[in-house]
Amino acid sequence: MEEIAIIANHLAMSQELFSKTYLRRVYQRYALLERPQNYDCIFLDNNKCSIYAVRPKQCRTYPWWPGNIESPEAWRITQQHCEGINEEAPIVSMEEIERQLKDFI
Repeated sequence: MEEIAIIANHLAMSQELFSKTYLRRVYQRYALLERPQNYDCIFLDNNKCSIYAVRPKQCRTYPWWPGNIESPEAWRITQQHCEGINEEAPIVSMEEIERQLKDFI
C-alpha cells in the first residue's frame, strides 16, 4: 500500500482515484493495469516508464527476478522482452543485483 500512496502522490491523485483508475486486484494483491493490445504497463510510454522515479519495487528489480535468471535459456527469453538487456547496456554488479533481489523477496 505504501507504493500506491507514493505513486498516487506523484501523480497528484488521491489513493482512491489512483486505485480505481490504474489498479486491478490479483488474488490478495494489486497490480498496475496493462494495455490490452500488448500487455504493456499502463505507465509505459514509448518504451519509457512515465513514473520511473516512483516505479514499484517489482519494476525496480526487473529483470533480476528469480525466474528470469534461473538459466541461460530463461535469460535469453527475457532479453526478447527487455530493451535494457543487450551488448550496449551498462554492466550491473552482482552485489547490486543481490541487493535488489533481497529488497524484492
